[in-house]
Amino acid sequence: MLIIFLISQERDCTERGCHDILIEERVLHQPVKEDCSLCHNLEGEHPFKKIENINSICLNCHENKSKFKHPPNDNKCTHCHNPHSSPLNFLLREKLPYLCSSCHKELSKTALSFHAPFVDGKCKSCHDVHGNDKRSYLLRETNSLCFDCHKEMEEQYRVKKYKHPPIENCITCHNPHQSNFTMLLNSMYPNKPYVFFTHLQYELCFNCHNLEDLFSEKSSFKRGEENLHKVHVKREKGIVCSFCHNPHFSKNFALVEGGKKFGPYNYVLNFDFIKTEKKGTCGPACHGKAEY
Repeated sequence: MLIIFLISQERDCTERGCHDILIEERVLHQPVKEDCSLCHNLEGEHPFKKIENINSICLNCHENKSKFKHPPNDNKCTHCHNPHSSPLNFLLREKLPYLCSSCHKELSKTALSFHAPFVDGKCKSCHDVHGNDKRSYLLRETNSLCFDCHKEMEEQYRVKKYKHPPIENCITCHNPHQSNFTMLLNSMYPNKPYVFFTHLQYELCFNCHNLEDLFSEKSSFKRGEENLHKVHVKREKGIVCSFCHNPHFSKNFALVEGGKKFGPYNYVLNFDFIKTEKKGTCGPACHGKAEY
């Protein structure tokens, strides 16, 4: 049903209590203060004047964003904005992120972990809400946006020699909104240092890494014929990947950590990892000095 937009200087559309409810909120659309006839044909049969769609009226005053592709923008500005008044800035119909999730249903589901900007309704920190020509209407490339908040990650990214390939695009491993897994991960990964090994526990890693190669004779992490990944991981109290490897970057070959905080008092285990041309050594830490 079409409703009348604004208060006219010549005709008070609220004087008889017909449309006063339209202007009762804190933020008023500027034409509301001026003249209903800016948007409405007050004498004609059709309440809107000279239009093919509602957006054509909005674009008489507002910047033309119709070249972009965000569906509400292509359809009706009034899907997101109240054309008369609203308790919210920008005349929004609902707070973010709830307004966004009215269309993006996947964002309205329950989850285990949530990204703080999403929870705080700061969708505009990452997205052009009217649309642009970038993927997902992002303001910039993914990692550039992530580093705006994760400054420590940017510093490490610049100085560490070895980088995990997925770090080139954070969303390879992390969901930028919400996740059913810890740390906003896209798939299952253990959230404790020791677990009984199953393929499913490491679903995130095996999205890229080949399970058979990791535990087979092809592995370079061996002592003689003994596969040391299997020794460390495939046991009842298996050590998780991130205990020894940094999932983002490291100064050491194979992303091996320099050490790991351990126990209730955060005792630091120094791995003393050394990589040579044909072999490597580590320890003493969890065990005595070992060579492979």
